[in-house]
Amino acid sequence: LPLLSSPTTVATAAGVATLGYLIAAELSGELPGLAGAALHICIFVLSGSVAGLLSHELRTHYSGEQEGHRIATAVRHRLLAVLDSVGEGIVFRDRQGIVRIVNQRAEELFDIAAGDYLGDPVVGLLRTVARQTEDPEGFMETFQALRDDQELELREWVEQIIPNRRQLRLHSRPTFDDSGTPVGRIDVYTDVSESVARAAEVERLYEEARKTAESYQRGLLPSGVPSLARLNLVAHYIAAAGRRAVCGDFYDFVPLDEGRQAVVLGDVCGVGPPAANDAALTRYSLRSFATEESDPAALLDRLNLHLVSQTSPERFVRLLLGVLDPERGRLEYASAGHVPPVIYRARTRKVEWLSERGTVLGVDARAAYEAERVELEAGDMLVLYTDGVTEAARGGRPFGQGKFSDLVEQYGVGTPGELVQAIRRAVEAWVD
Repeated sequence: LPLLSSPTTVATAAGVATLGYLIAAELSGELPGLAGAALHICIFVLSGSVAGLLSHELRTHYSGEQEGHRIATAVRHRLLAVLDSVGEGIVFRDRQGIVRIVNQRAEELFDIAAGDYLGDPVVGLLRTVARQTEDPEGFMETFQALRDDQELELREWVEQIIPNRRQLRLHSRPTFDDSGTPVGRIDVYTDVSESVARAAEVERLYEEARKTAESYQRGLLPSGVPSLARLNLVAHYIAAAGRRAVCGDFYDFVPLDEGRQAVVLGDVCGVGPPAANDAALTRYSLRSFATEESDPAALLDRLNLHLVSQTSPERFVRLLLGVLDPERGRLEYASAGHVPPVIYRARTRKVEWLSERGTVLGVDARAAYEAERVELEAGDMLVLYTDGVTEAARGGRPFGQGKFSDLVEQYGVGTPGELVQAIRRAVEAWVD
């Protein structure tokens, strides 16, 4: 025993016990025998030892509690110091929904004093925050879902209007101890007002640039459609939405000798002003070369060499060049990697796909192009288009050449204008 480990301690305890016992016996007038006296003295000493042990344990336990409390207090203060140093507002509540932590940034965001809410149910704090938002009911409804699933993780945008107008991003998630047991929930409010404002400014500048480039791109298109004997021409251009609104798609009509008409349909790689710039280079270069050469294959050979020398290797152009001869009812064409044109044959009421062979322009100076000839009969309809039609996507699925072919076959019996509108409506319905 710790208190009886010293002989001096044992002797002192025995002496004190014997003296106390003799005094008590003398006062009571009854002196016991030697054996009884020894037994009583031993019991007395043992009782004192037990009392001493209990006193020692209590002192040790109390000292341990004080040290534990000191350490816990120090850790809490350090934790609060860390939480107060971050740029996000933080609110922590325990499993019973009692607010335990509100850091300084949360106080600043919502103009509150943490002491007014610590130890109280979190619903009071949430109502205070809700009253500062654009949609108080919606804010409270966000947390209603936690009634059914306490481990649900929430990510929401909060439009704050009081005390200042801010855009806040809320991330609320449960917290767990080392054993995986839920211990509470932490709400983190991040002020993203500045980043949202910067994004809005970037979007505004991009929209201005897009409108400028789109205006520039539309300036590349012909102002009208030529009138030809025995042929009815219709052209329709629709700008795509979003970033693809400014791209390298273009078409052109170039008059040639002997009443022939060149029809050009091009698709420059990429989007935005660079693509529109390359489209302008391609269009006006082709127009210039067409004054000296009218054979489709020879024109593409010359245009390809020019683009190889004028554009960067990663940029290229898909192009279809057709030469219409109204008097002979003939089409001569050459393709540079462009999607294949189709012809609706009035006699058979079937769709005929033309060739799409040929290397894209601006990549390989050694590329050679070949021209093909197609005879057109009365009522036949030639349809040229870009891949923006067949690759228009819905849920990752393209519109496809099959649907396009079906439309041409269905509306080929009508006028070119009716067919163009049918294709437009079908593609728009597909992507909506």
